Amino acid sequence: MKLPGSKGEHQAQEAFGTTRRALTFYNKQMLVYLNPLMREFIARQEMVFIATADAQGACDCSFRAGLPGFVHVLDDTTLAYPEYRGNGVMASVGVAPHLTVVSTPPRNQALERM
Repeated sequence: MKLPGSKGEHQAQEAFGTTRRALTFYNKQMLVYLNPLMREFIARQEMVFIATADAQGACDCSFRAGLPGFVHVLDDTTLAYPEYRGNGVMASVGVAPHLTVVSTPPRNQALERM
């Protein structure tokens, strides 16, 4: 079974003696799908950050905002969000395949990283 995370993360876990804790985290807290709570959370968001990395590791993080529901959950593993024209760089589109959506909820709500 291939573990989540990078080779570098696994080496650091080994070096710092956190492999067992990391395995517990991977097995009990990480999902490979969007559960109902995540789907509801996403539907309420008015802003998110789209963080991407290309195959060479070049990263980009872009702000997106809209009315609640502007990020759509298409299925258990797929989100759709608007790609605004902005400055025309298209960095969030051009660097796939690695993408993370980070939402900063209003005060008193838990932060979720998907």
